Amino acid sequence: MKEPHPSASDTRPAPEEGLRSEDRLTLSKERARRQLEEIEAVYATAPVGLCVVDRDLRFVRINERLARLNGASVAEHIGHSIFEMIPAVADVMAPLLRGVIDSGEPLLDHESVSETPAQPGKPRTWIGHFYPLKDATGQVIGINVVTDDITDRKQAELALRESENRYRELSADLERQVEARTAEVRATYAALEASEERYRLIYDHSAEAILIVNLDGQIIDVNVQACQQYGYSREAFLQRRISDIDITPAAVKATERIGRSAERERTTFETQHRDAEGRTLTVEVRANRILYDGQPAVLGLCRDITAQKQAQARIE
Repeated sequence: MKEPHPSASDTRPAPEEGLRSEDRLTLSKERARRQLEEIEAVYATAPVGLCVVDRDLRFVRINERLARLNGASVAEHIGHSIFEMIPAVADVMAPLLRGVIDSGEPLLDHESVSETPAQPGKPRTWIGHFYPLKDATGQVIGINVVTDDITDRKQAELALRESENRYRELSADLERQVEARTAEVRATYAALEASEERYRLIYDHSAEAILIVNLDGQIIDVNVQACQQYGYSREAFLQRRISDIDITPAAVKATERIGRSAERERTTFETQHRDAEGRTLTVEVRANRILYDGQPAVLGLCRDITAQKQAQARIE
């Protein structure tokens, strides 16, 4: 987790100053270990497929979800090229990946239709995002890939379009809901190495609000999407408890229950949250216990489904 940067007017010495080189090395290793644990937690809980490939299109990192779709284990992917692991789509994917390497620019919202070894004979629709990973000199050293199965969303769009004649007065609103749903990318970016800067990039660019709460119910970290979704600044968020956001009576007990559960065991539930303007949001929460800065905490991915619920109610 990224340490807050001191302001220009803060002239106090950094904690590492005055330490022996051996102590600074130990501190650096401990920080790197915690950051790696946090990255692994994100990889384990991300509801999308994540991987990193190098310039030769070999897998450097992949999460269990994507590995399972490819029909092989995580270990079987590492060091092998996309031509070896996903030959059915490699000829299509390779030019896209090489284009990102050559241009140094991300490729976003790329849709494709393909089958997976896990479900042969069943074409699925995918949306992919490809981000170049660069070293300190700006050289592209690999690509961070985020992919999600949006087949159900596409089917829902078709069903809504077919019902336009029966729900003419609601069509404009329903189309906005479909556009909002297709714009959602439940993405968490992966890092090539356990660096503080790259972890914060992944965390802050997630398309879903992320709240991290300690076992006392205190909010201890949030990402950019959480600030946008709830209307609080990061500083205001960190002065609040989960019971200030979650307006259901079971909010605190839910945090305690998740905290006692096995580490990385996922819990999914719907609840009611209140934003900074006092509006009530219906939220789908996917939460699990993690280690944050060496202490047990709860990581929650909070997706605002208020509009979806309202659209369903109008249809019913």
